[in-house]
This record gives sequence, structure tokens and C-alpha cells, in this order.
Amino acid sequence: MNIIDSSGWLEYFSDGPNAKYYLPPLNDTSSDQSSLIVPVITIYEGFKVVLRETAENEALQAVAAMQKENVVELTSNIALIAAKPTDTLSRQIETDAPRRAPHLLVLCFIDNSSQ
Repeated sequence: MNIIDSSGWLEYFSDGPNAKYYLPPLNDTSSDQSSLIVPVITIYEGFKVVLRETAENEALQAVAAMQKENVVELTSNIALIAAKPTDTLSRQIETDAPRRAPHLLVLCFIDNSSQ
């Protein structure tokens, strides 16, 4: 499974110089179900920037592309767990892994290094 944040999607949509690095997970068709996770905040950020830089039609097309993947809602529970220091987060994931398996990568992706 992979996660591409809004900066990666925007690079891909604009065909920027680093877009090629995002192509492998975006083009992964190795399974019936997409292995790409899109946090819902990425849809917000992507829509906002594309709308500001182009037009609403292009922004809606960008959202449609992102929504083809596995969109993960940010719940209060996920936000609280993700805000914990890394060592606490690791223990929480190990304890709750069977219940939180769909959100596991999202929790691991969030950077707590600024604490």
C-alpha cells in the first residue's frame, strides 16, 4: 500500500519535474483493489490548489481522480492516535492492529517528529 500526499498529487496533475516518482503507485494495477490510500485532507488540499490555479472543472477532475483510490476519512480517533508521540503510537498500533488495520498506514505516515 502507498500514500501520496497533496504535494505529490499536485506534482502529478501539473506534470512537474518530480511527477515521474509518483507514477509507479498511481499506475499500480497489480490487484483488483487499489493499493493507494488517499487521506481525505489530500482531497481538500488538492481541490483548493487546483481551483486556485486553474478552474473548477479541472479541480473537480482532480478530485475524481483521487476518489478512484481508497479514500480514508480522518476521524477523531485516528487524529488523537496520530498526535501521540511515536513510541506511544507504536504501542497503540500493536495493541489495536486487528481493529485498525485499514488505517494502519495512515497512522504510520503522519510525522510526529516536530514534538
